[in-house]
Amino acid sequence: MITLPRSRWGRLVAAGLYLAWLFGGGAYLLYGLFTYRGTGYWWRASFLGDLMVLMLPAYLLTKLLPAESAGPSAQGVRPVSDARGENRAKALRIRRALLWIGLVSAVVALALGFVGYLRSNEPVTFAPFDLSRSLGSPPRHVELTGVAQTPFVVVQAEHIGSHTTIHTYVPLTRSDWRPSDPVAFFLEPATAVYVDERGAARFDRRTPPFPVRIRGTLFHDGLPASVRAAFEKGGLQLAPSIQLLDPRPAADVEILFVLAIPAGLLALLSLTILLLASFAGRRATPAA
Repeated sequence: MITLPRSRWGRLVAAGLYLAWLFGGGAYLLYGLFTYRGTGYWWRASFLGDLMVLMLPAYLLTKLLPAESAGPSAQGVRPVSDARGENRAKALRIRRALLWIGLVSAVVALALGFVGYLRSNEPVTFAPFDLSRSLGSPPRHVELTGVAQTPFVVVQAEHIGSHTTIHTYVPLTRSDWRPSDPVAFFLEPATAVYVDERGAARFDRRTPPFPVRIRGTLFHDGLPASVRAAFEKGGLQLAPSIQLLDPRPAADVEILFVLAIPAGLLALLSLTILLLASFAGRRATPAA
């Protein structure tokens, strides 16, 4: 059985450790989502697992709330009514703070979700950019033309329960590219087959390289760490700056929904702690 500190400073230290666990772990979780690094590459499974770990100490915080009963102090025994009044005031302040955290988090989650919904319905202009002819850096929303170097394709499977999702990553290069040249552009196609006026071709290592022209959103340093390692192991030279083309229509606003989800979960967590604290307070209150 875990015995929590009874002194004021002990409770402050325990509360500080809990908050460090919550916010530090949350920052690490977002780091893993945005950089594809951390405890695991498949961020959907890692996100759920890490979130459960963050929520485990929630019950600890309910134990840190001041109790409704009174006990002897270092100077003697205080009146029960005074001690109860002081503890109720402390508990009320903590519960108010949790309530405000929950309300602010809920507002942030709703605002981000609403903005994401509006942006996902806005028209997007894709500027043409040919890797063999164009100079400079391509825009974020681009119609990219290049050659799919299919002999270097990397395929990884994401397993969540009984569901499996296949992710394919394809290097895109200039038409005069040589294997000794570094590659800066990659594609994560939405389907395993590319179709244009010349017919259909598969993003498969058994398929010879072929030209592609695909619309999408470019993400800087968007390759997962495990995929980068697989390309390097396969003998592909990677450029210092890497761009990943995502052809999904709403790929650029997904970040808003990714941020809205933890904000909503923080609101839910705050409400859960308040409910647990109220339940524990009722059980701890002696009958009149």
